[in-house]
Amino acid sequence: MQGIQLAAPVVPRTQTLLQRHRRRARRPGHDHHRASATLRHPGVTSRPELLHTLGSDIPADVRRAVEGGLAGWHRLHRFQMAMTFPTINTAADHLGADQAALVRQFRRLERDIGAPLFYRATHAQPMRPTPRGQALLRALTRPEIRAHMTNAKKK
Repeated sequence: MQGIQLAAPVVPRTQTLLQRHRRRARRPGHDHHRASATLRHPGVTSRPELLHTLGSDIPADVRRAVEGGLAGWHRLHRFQMAMTFPTINTAADHLGADQAALVRQFRRLERDIGAPLFYRATHAQPMRPTPRGQALLRALTRPEIRAHMTNAKKK
């Protein structure tokens, strides 16, 4: 037994890679997820011409949906169109959109506005707007808001 040397324990490669990753992450000023990309301040986008600031004459829900983000008018238009269909699936088929994408857009719209905008369809009832969604749909039919929506589509 005296002449036999024991080999060093084998360390799995994943462990050594993890240790290397941790060492790099500890370096000052090193962001391992975004090594060369610069971070933007909240609200700053690469396309500021697509951001809209609306006057106080526009309803608050419309302003919340449009200001500070991109494609707000597009989401509002899709919401307006989708509410004429019994389900999101039929709305997505008509709009030529993916059903999951439409759901994501509506969730974003609800998050921006801060309230649920429609009741989901069940077997017994089609989808329909909540009272807040009905107010939003009424606002979207106002001539000055329709003009804003039309101008946004042209950009």
